[in-house]
Amino acid sequence: MSYEILKLIHLLSMLLLLGIGSGSAFYKYMTDKKGSLERIFPN
Repeated sequence: MSYEILKLIHLLSMLLLLGIGSGSAFYKYMTDKKGSLERIFPN
């Protein structure tokens, strides 16, 4: 593989992990703010 392809794969994987992490942190923040587990475990 060339250097540019490896660099692109690294960039895309970093963006994916950053997105997943910020999404999880957002849901935890909203749950802590509201004090309701319904946001995590809906019925």
